[in-house]
Amino acid sequence: MAELCIALDTDKERAKEIIEELKGLNLFFKVGPYLYFSSRGEIVDRINDNGYKLFIDFKFHDIPNTVRLAIRSVEEMGADLTTIHILGGKEMIEEAIKERRKTKIVGVTLLTSHNENFLRNMGVAYDLKEYVLKLADAGISLGLDGIVCSGREVKYLKENIKKPFIAVVPGISYGEVAGEDQKRTVSIEEAKVKGADIIVMGRSLINRRNLRKEVMKILEILEL
Repeated sequence: MAELCIALDTDKERAKEIIEELKGLNLFFKVGPYLYFSSRGEIVDRINDNGYKLFIDFKFHDIPNTVRLAIRSVEEMGADLTTIHILGGKEMIEEAIKERRKTKIVGVTLLTSHNENFLRNMGVAYDLKEYVLKLADAGISLGLDGIVCSGREVKYLKENIKKPFIAVVPGISYGEVAGEDQKRTVSIEEAKVKGADIIVMGRSLINRRNLRKEVMKILEILEL
């Protein structure tokens, strides 16, 4: 059964309203740099205090020691999940894993805002699926708990990576496109069938009028 993560891609006051409205539901909440810094960490405390699962999504990519210390801080926040860029390399990933206790670390392969044109412009010789597989396999082999990938690649990756892993899938369309900067989107049902373990939904969901009703509808789909 896939889990639902709601990306709080909004301001502090709206985030507080969402956290309150969805009380009692089994959810992840994803907090990125904008909300974390603009709320001075208050939203993280709200999420923890209300018993939700916490996903800190800063996509760390820096020298190994800096990322190791960042993971230590994320552990201290009580995060259940966090992200690093697999392109940071072997030493960076190994240093991050040294600090792992409760927090699961998932690797970013290729952002869902990027496509084949981006790879060509960067001079990458692999096609998109091969490139994502190469990064994902490397990250999982080094000990990451999972990867972040498009729903379009998740089935292919699960079939071609030998070790089990958590697939975190953003870029979910719901009644409308997920956002103009999302290029590799799939529906909730498609993501689930293809093997997503956690689906991440933000702008396509959080501004709906009856959010709790919509979220419960999605949870039902994921539980079937």
